[in-house]
Amino acid sequence: MITIYNCGRQFKGKSLINTLNDYVVLDIETTGLDPFFDEIIEIGAIKVINGECVANFSKLVKPSKPVSDFIVQLTGITNDMLRDSPSIDKVLPEFMEFVSDMTIIGHNVHFDINFIYDNSMQVLNKPFFNDFIDTLRLSRRLFTSLDNHKLDTVSAFLNIDTVGHHRALQDCQITQNVYEEIKRYLVNNKIELQELFAPKKSEKLKARNITTDNIAFDENHLFYKKNCVFTGALQIIRKQAMQIVADLGGFCQDNVTKDTNFLILGNYDYSSNEKSSKHKKAEKYIVQGQDIRILSENVFMDLIADKLKNKGETQMTENERINELLILVEKICEDDFVSPNEISKLQDWCDENFVDLIGGKFNDVAYALQNFLDNGEFCDDEKCKLLQTIKSLL
Repeated sequence: MITIYNCGRQFKGKSLINTLNDYVVLDIETTGLDPFFDEIIEIGAIKVINGECVANFSKLVKPSKPVSDFIVQLTGITNDMLRDSPSIDKVLPEFMEFVSDMTIIGHNVHFDINFIYDNSMQVLNKPFFNDFIDTLRLSRRLFTSLDNHKLDTVSAFLNIDTVGHHRALQDCQITQNVYEEIKRYLVNNKIELQELFAPKKSEKLKARNITTDNIAFDENHLFYKKNCVFTGALQIIRKQAMQIVADLGGFCQDNVTKDTNFLILGNYDYSSNEKSSKHKKAEKYIVQGQDIRILSENVFMDLIADKLKNKGETQMTENERINELLILVEKICEDDFVSPNEISKLQDWCDENFVDLIGGKFNDVAYALQNFLDNGEFCDDEKCKLLQTIKSLL
């Protein structure tokens, strides 16, 4: 069992996609990647006004225990350098005064923001409210041909010098140059960021696209020449379930109609007190005298058991699981129970995690989405249903 630590950064600033002339570039060096266990050992920041650097902030921070050899090799920051440095409770108030309420720019800036936020809560007993712009997020959308979007890779692509990389202030300078080059790239190529980040709908599975090559069927099978509709979160791959119906001589539909014979619900949806629109529509038709049967996925699986045995049941591939997750995210954005503010945050989340989704890092993104839902303003029953759907895909 995996335990998810819910940091609950509910007052964290918004992720923006603006082009600004006034901002603060931030980079930190740490003893590791987890704000819960690891510590900040350096904070670097550059204040930019009208596109020009006007002030720098650079402080080493003494951690509570020695840094590892790996971190020393990665950053060049030694324990000797840190021995007489001030602790985080001394450095953080100075940084807060330096940054004020300005928008933060960073590369993979969520990492830096999360460390600053958690330390601010612990040391100053107040959140870090500043909005932020992530150059990693921008580069992923703009420079799709790159093998990866690490700071040195993006810098090399934009012909930016990376000498001193992995020290905070130098990384700030590199990131500022990347951001300014991105701004120039947008202007030169007449690209509008709002259009670039406009939500794109994932391609949905359509019943009409499910056909079969079979020419002989078991005419006694329950699904032969019957119309079936699937809804809810299924354990089996939805496309596979629809294909089995087609191979048995049945037909799949996208929506419940008077011609529907079977509505197959995911097990959680079948047992939930909250019924989907398809479920309600099927019950309405049944009351009116239509011959529609409502099945749970468990019953459906029993009915196709022989077919699965002959065919060999397959597990979801990473891409199939990712597609299910994308459909789930799209559903959240479309449903009425989500506040406009939460939809905006979720769309930001999708943009920020898009490459990880497509890249196949499914579990990391699924856990991140689960964390997001835990912190969201969703009604309890709908949140429970969505979380259950995510868990079914893990």
